[in-house]
Amino acid sequence: MSLSGSLFYAVSGLQTAQRQINVTSGNVSNANVEGYSKQTAAAITQLVDGKNSGVDIGQIRREVNSYLDSEVMQSRTELGALNTRSEYLGRIGDMFGTLSSDSTLSNSLNSLSSALEALSVEPESASVRNDVVEAASTLARQLNDISTQTTELRTEASNDIDRGVAEINDALSQIAELNDEISRANALGRSTADLEDERDRQLETLSEWMDVSTFQRDNGAIAVMGKMSDGSTKMMVDSREVQFDFSKASALGPVATSSDGFPTLSSAPSPAAASDQLGPNTGGKLGALLDVRDNMLTDFHRDLDRLTQVVRDRVNAAHNQGTYQNQGQATLTGSADISSDTFSSPATGSLTVNYTNASNEVIGSATVSIAGDTSVADVQASLAGTLASTVNADGQLELSLPGGAPAGATGFTLNTGDATIASTELGDTRGFSHYFGLNNLFETPDLPLLPSAGAGDITGAAGDIQVRSDIKQDSANLSYGSATQYPSPAPATNPPAVYAGDNTVAQAMADSFEDRSTIAASGGNLRNVNTTMSGYAADLLSFQASETSRTDTARDFQQTMYDELKFRSDSKSGVNIDEELSNMLVFEQAYNASARVISTVQQMFDTLDRMMN
Repeated sequence: MSLSGSLFYAVSGLQTAQRQINVTSGNVSNANVEGYSKQTAAAITQLVDGKNSGVDIGQIRREVNSYLDSEVMQSRTELGALNTRSEYLGRIGDMFGTLSSDSTLSNSLNSLSSALEALSVEPESASVRNDVVEAASTLARQLNDISTQTTELRTEASNDIDRGVAEINDALSQIAELNDEISRANALGRSTADLEDERDRQLETLSEWMDVSTFQRDNGAIAVMGKMSDGSTKMMVDSREVQFDFSKASALGPVATSSDGFPTLSSAPSPAAASDQLGPNTGGKLGALLDVRDNMLTDFHRDLDRLTQVVRDRVNAAHNQGTYQNQGQATLTGSADISSDTFSSPATGSLTVNYTNASNEVIGSATVSIAGDTSVADVQASLAGTLASTVNADGQLELSLPGGAPAGATGFTLNTGDATIASTELGDTRGFSHYFGLNNLFETPDLPLLPSAGAGDITGAAGDIQVRSDIKQDSANLSYGSATQYPSPAPATNPPAVYAGDNTVAQAMADSFEDRSTIAASGGNLRNVNTTMSGYAADLLSFQASETSRTDTARDFQQTMYDELKFRSDSKSGVNIDEELSNMLVFEQAYNASARVISTVQQMFDTLDRMMN
């Protein structure tokens, strides 16, 4: 071998060792950088015409395990979804209370029940009436607050969806750009390790937000596929990337509607098919957020609305057996819009109209039969002569003293007796006063006025329920007893409109809390259940607590699995400082050896030069 050949070998060895030292130095300096993969520069023999012509390094490569990385990505997607669900379930638990706390709806219902029991013992007590009104107002406020907070959580989830779509779009764009750079670098024989690390970081962000899968092209670029709303997969990055549009609703209601919006492919036609939209099936944080917004929170609110409706209707059914403001009224207007309702079967029973004077004494009574009436118009005809009636512009029944009322009559009270009306719209049968809403304790003024357990819409009831304003302002207007009928024969003194010690209505309201009957499914989480009002509230809380516990357990398990997979992946791709320093010594020795060969060859050249001269 010539001296020139020896020099060439030594120089190639020197350059190779230098490049290996550079790679090792880069590993050490980036050891603590998240997402950095260990790089290697393996030495290879240079061959020219099949002969050894020195040494070089191959392409600088990353030390990664593609299978493990794929498992980590899938685990990250599932963990992102569970973390999101766990966070929002925890928020529901915070506003709803715990089984052991004093702030639960069950406890608020029990407080109202206890106050009504006390009223049944002391119906004439002003302080007890105040306690009832305060307990009823507290319950209504609590339902209002939970409804408001649930709607706010839906809005917050929508904001998170908007942020997620922006991050997904950015990650898709970055991956597409990095694909181009990697394919160009591969064509030029340059290292793509750093570019691939950055692409993996973008893929990490993407996989946290949604379920994705990838495969690699021959040029080093990767194709990325994502899961759509219908469960199908769609190519999101290949020769170019897709982008998603999300029109965030300006205001969200308590339950999901089509106007809430879904992330949709920018290129999708309108209206977009499910295969062009992201939805709960998309997986990851985004899929979980869409599920939280449109299912979890909506189902919770439906159950809350059902509880509200049951409380309102059962308490109102009892309160309507009483006398409005415990005194005669010149006019009485219902709160229910009955303009579009029909009777599902003929009305039954009769009611008593009691006429009162200026001293709130009963001076006469008249019985009205509505048996066989098949419409509101028929009922009005039955009342004619006893009470004047009309249906106002809001569809509410208005009653007033007739022209032929007894002399001295300034007002009237109603004892609705056994009069009942079967409503088609309500899907149930109610007492006369309850059907028309003539003496409600709880009102939901912003809702359709005929929602019930049957066909009526109860959406938003929890956010709307309130104690009737005149009762809230003055607890003396709370009904506690039934209207007094004028006795026959005529008494020496006129009886009061309501006897002070009459507790029939107070007891009926208290008994309504012990009423165990079937509560229809709301379309939320709870199914048809035979229970009390407090029992339903406890079931609602128990379901949420169970769901939270189940999700937290799944999240903790998934976190452990993710940590294990990430540790194994990092053990393969991460930088071991001790190992790198050991390699540094090897490369340093190789560098010094090559330098020594060069020095020796230089000396030999110098000797040869002196000999020639």
